[in-house]
Amino acid sequence: MLLKYSRYFDGEFGACKLSVVGHGYAETDDIWVQEIFPSPFTRLYFVIDGSGEFVLDDQIVKIEPGYVYV
Repeated sequence: MLLKYSRYFDGEFGACKLSVVGHGYAETDDIWVQEIFPSPFTRLYFVIDGSGEFVLDDQIVKIEPGYVYV
């Protein structure tokens, strides 16, 4: 499941707890591709600049700067 944070979620977000146990930073170009492998944790993506897309099964989800994706 991919969750895009938006204003719709504002009312519920305060009730959530988020613990970041590790982090990383990536600066990519328009040919970057990473296959998603099963992992024991949830990934969080915050797009600062540019755009891209996640491909999940047959669904394409566009990602935009200023949003958090879980």
